Amino acid sequence: MSAVKKYDFYFSDGPNFISPRLHALMLESKVSGVQFFDADVYIGGVLQEGYKVINITSKMSAFDSEKSKSKPLLSYLPEGPRTYTDIFPKQDLTPDRDIFRATEAFTTILVVDRVKELIERNRVLGVKVVSEISTGEL
Repeated sequence: MSAVKKYDFYFSDGPNFISPRLHALMLESKVSGVQFFDADVYIGGVLQEGYKVINITSKMSAFDSEKSKSKPLLSYLPEGPRTYTDIFPKQDLTPDRDIFRATEAFTTILVVDRVKELIERNRVLGVKVVSEISTGEL
């Protein structure tokens, strides 16, 4: 049970949720672009207090369309949703929120530098911050 509780960000099939520690850090730092809701989290059958569902409230176009590479998620819908193998953020990106989702790939969460520094400085577990993604696949 203690191994699971050491994480701060939990990705799930339902909503994503965060630890009480990460919630406090985000509130103290006045991180914008998110909402928090109480979460009923059970670990080993025991209700854990203070966990929150995190809801990212903002989205914007964030991928450099020249450098990023994608293909249709479904071959029979070539103009439909896409899956990205190479993601490069726009160089002139100026978000009005600290955390937001990319409209190009809704599961991709982006953060401004001060949130990246907050995550790294506090050794937040369960989050990997990268400046670009390239798998080389297509």
